[in-house]
Amino acid sequence: MAGVRPARSGEAVSLTALCLRSKAHWGYDAAFMRLCVPSLIV
Repeated sequence: MAGVRPARSGEAVSLTALCLRSKAHWGYDAAFMRLCVPSLIV
C-alpha cells in the first residue's frame, strides 16, 4: 500500500512539473494550460 507524506521544500519544482504534466494529460489546449499555471505551482 502506498503512503502519503507531506512535501519537502526541495521538491517544489518537481511537484509543480508533475502537476502541470498531470493536468496536460487531459488534452487541454496551450492557452488553457497557461491560465492554469498559477494555480498549479507548488
